[in-house]
Amino acid sequence: VEAKTGNIYGYEVLARIYDEKENKYIPAYQFINNAIKYGLVEEIDKMIQEKAIKYLSEKKLNKCLFLNMSKNFIYKTKNLENLYNLCVSNGLKPENVYLEITEEEAILDFKNVKGTIQHGRSLGFKYAIDDFGAGYSNFVYLKHFNVDIIKIDGALVANIHQDLDNQIIVENIIRIAKHKNIKVLAEMVELEEEKDVLIKLGVDYLQGYLFGKPEKEVKE
Repeated sequence: VEAKTGNIYGYEVLARIYDEKENKYIPAYQFINNAIKYGLVEEIDKMIQEKAIKYLSEKKLNKCLFLNMSKNFIYKTKNLENLYNLCVSNGLKPENVYLEITEEEAILDFKNVKGTIQHGRSLGFKYAIDDFGAGYSNFVYLKHFNVDIIKIDGALVANIHQDLDNQIIVENIIRIAKHKNIKVLAEMVELEEEKDVLIKLGVDYLQGYLFGKPEKEVKE
């Protein structure tokens, strides 16, 4: 949601598998690791993208879409072009689609990520660095990556109203991001007190259970 107004800015797509025997959802990292092991992760990426884009198109939800993608998918030029064609064929503007790259991937595979972002932006897509501040933070990389949004990791957000150190870290992330004309989104916001502090610090967008839990279908 937009921090200042509370209006919905966009939706993030999540993949979950439901275990009927255990009557619970399987954490994403478990089945994604198996998908990588058996070479199925790109197919999962494509399936999720197709379902999400068609859903937004059918429901005529004029909002942004945030897509998490595996590096197996995102580094291949053909995959980005196919995603572009999927958006266009369903009436979704590529500039309303944010492709998320984790901070860990951005730093550990700097050269490939930089080239990928350049190509994706040439197609109209926007980019977000996910989990920023999760342990790999190096502000120098913001100088080289042409991204639109930084998503502050939930570890820095949790109980931020009681943690002066995290407030200082987040304040500096926001200051540097704004200098680069990069928007800032805070993840995993669950408490009103957290929201109030984050708004005071100057974040642009907020995401978390305080505003809505994962749903099979989006709620406007």
